[in-house]
Amino acid sequence: MNKISVGVRSSGRGSNSIEITGLTQQEADQLLSAVRGRSWFTVEGDRLKISPRHLPLPDPVHDEKMIPFWRQHSNGPAQAEMVPRVFSEMSPGVIEYAHITIQSLCGYDYTPENYIRESEKLLSYGFIQVRSKRGEDGGFWEMWYLPGVWCAKGDLKEVVDRITNMGKSWVDPQGKRKNKECFDAILGFLRLHVSFGTLDISVQRMCQVAD
Repeated sequence: MNKISVGVRSSGRGSNSIEITGLTQQEADQLLSAVRGRSWFTVEGDRLKISPRHLPLPDPVHDEKMIPFWRQHSNGPAQAEMVPRVFSEMSPGVIEYAHITIQSLCGYDYTPENYIRESEKLLSYGFIQVRSKRGEDGGFWEMWYLPGVWCAKGDLKEVVDRITNMGKSWVDPQGKRKNKECFDAILGFLRLHVSFGTLDISVQRMCQVAD
C-alpha cells in the first residue's frame, strides 16, 4: 500500500492546488466526506484518520421515542400470517394500495434554486422527504414518498377530488374502483408540474394480517 503524500502546486497566476496521492478507495470516500463538511481528517502514520463532526443518527430500534410505532418484541409469534398478492389476482388496469416514489428531483436541471422550488411543490402536494444516512463519501440517497392518494394535499388533492367526487365516491356506476383513473390523473399532473429523474408507482404484493 502506497503512503499518503501531499503536494502543493502553483500555476504562477495566483491559482494553487493541493494533490493528495496514495489514498485507498475507502480513504478517498472519507476525504470527500470531510470536504463536504461531515467530518475532520488528518494523516497519522502515513494513513488518513477521520473524526466525524456529528453524532450518528439513533437506531430506530433503540430509540424509545419511536415506541409504540416500533413495537417492542413480544413472546408471541414474531410474524403473523403473510398474505401474498400475486399479479394474477389483480384485475387488468386496477391499482391497489399503491404509493408513489420520486427520485433525482430536478433531473438534469438541478440548481440550488430549482431544488428549493421543486421540493416546496412536493411538500405542498403531501410528499414526504426521505433521506438515507450519509455514506463514507458524505453523500446520501434521497426519495420523495407519497404513501397513497389518501394523503395528497393542495393542488394534488384537488386532482384526486375531481376523480373521487370530492372524496365521496371511489366507485364508478359499474361498481369498479377508480384507482386507475385516479393514478392516470395524478401522473399527468406530476409530469407537467414537477421536474424529476424517475417516478415509480409501487403496488402491495404482500401484507401482514390478523385474525
